[in-house]
Amino acid sequence: MTASLISRLGWSFGDQPPSEQKLIKLLQNSTRGSLDNADRLAAMNYQQGDYASAKAFLEQAGDGGLAWWLRAKLALRDGDKSAAAAAYAKAAQAFPQNESWGERRTPDWDYETVQPKCRVDGESAILALQRGDYLQAFDQLYRSQNIYWYDAATVAERVLTLDELKQYVDTQVPAPPPLSQQDRDNYVPLSVAANLRNLLGRRLLREERYDEAPAYFDNVDLQNKAKAYGQLRQEADAAWWPTKRAAALFNAASTARQWGMELLGYEMAPDYATFGGNYSLESRELKVGPLVAEDEVLRQQASAAQPDERYHYRYVATALASRAADNLPHTSHAFAAVLCAAAGWNTSLEEESAFYQRYVKEGPYVDWAENFGHQCPYPDFENASKRYVTQATDATRSMLRPYKKPVQVGAIVAITAAALLLISRRRRRAR
Repeated sequence: MTASLISRLGWSFGDQPPSEQKLIKLLQNSTRGSLDNADRLAAMNYQQGDYASAKAFLEQAGDGGLAWWLRAKLALRDGDKSAAAAAYAKAAQAFPQNESWGERRTPDWDYETVQPKCRVDGESAILALQRGDYLQAFDQLYRSQNIYWYDAATVAERVLTLDELKQYVDTQVPAPPPLSQQDRDNYVPLSVAANLRNLLGRRLLREERYDEAPAYFDNVDLQNKAKAYGQLRQEADAAWWPTKRAAALFNAASTARQWGMELLGYEMAPDYATFGGNYSLESRELKVGPLVAEDEVLRQQASAAQPDERYHYRYVATALASRAADNLPHTSHAFAAVLCAAAGWNTSLEEESAFYQRYVKEGPYVDWAENFGHQCPYPDFENASKRYVTQATDATRSMLRPYKKPVQVGAIVAITAAALLLISRRRRRAR
């Protein structure tokens, strides 16, 4: 009877036939003092919200994993986090690693694979986060592999420091064999270890540790792209000539726009690289509370995307392109082409309009501007360097244009006078 009732708990929206509810009460009342199935009876009481009866049964439940799990949850209800942590540790030791209870519906109508050891570790990780044991919390979540990957990824890129994450990966997560081309063609998913290393590589690039990042990506193609992006950013920082700096910035911007999800994207919010950027999850503001410490909130705020917008790497690309434009003569073809490209990178209508308005106010006329942001040639950086000279001379010529004839006459008179003076000097020397 106990097994039958437990297996049928969890009806949709908590509705159960009255006959089952009556059977549960009869069973609870008729088994007082019985040691058989005490942990199961405690679980049934717990799920029905009868916590006092659950406690009473746990006093006779022994040292099984389910019993310690329930003791941990009841300790949390009582506010005793130390007792809860100790009970979680005993529960985790009692459950075999591969024990599975199958799938069940979650409150948001998704499916969840229930492996009790992973679930116990996951709940224990919440306590570890609250007391500041961030590496322990991450390790407990990461050991679940795919089951709690979203939680592990959030801790990895938002709560751990970059050095903490790198140390963990370097010591605990060796690089798995890369997928073959056949595996990729057949859409074989990456292992959790490869996903974690990719996450670290992207975080290193975002935090400008360019030399360290490429080795963590899971395939040669991404490693080469990461290396190229880092080199372009370093070239831009080192370049002393403005057009060289602009070219490196623009090429880095183009790389960030085209390959940003793979090279710079957050695994979870706001980019959701874990879904290839195709989907997102509902997010809530993280606030300090009974199980959320202030330090965790501060860490998550410090590691938030800049800007904290969906596809944030597109904004990174447009910021680099804007810096490239700052380093170009405004009369150059390259200046117009850089702004044109950035306007078409799908960040926001406000940014697109701002790039076009900047071109209208500062840039030269180009015949392809009617398709601004859509059909943009590659910037002519080589000729842009010449514009530093011609831009100055053009300004002088423009200023003198109203005085063209007097200037021409004056120039002729000056040349003639200089010639006569030179002839006069030569005659004197000859005498």
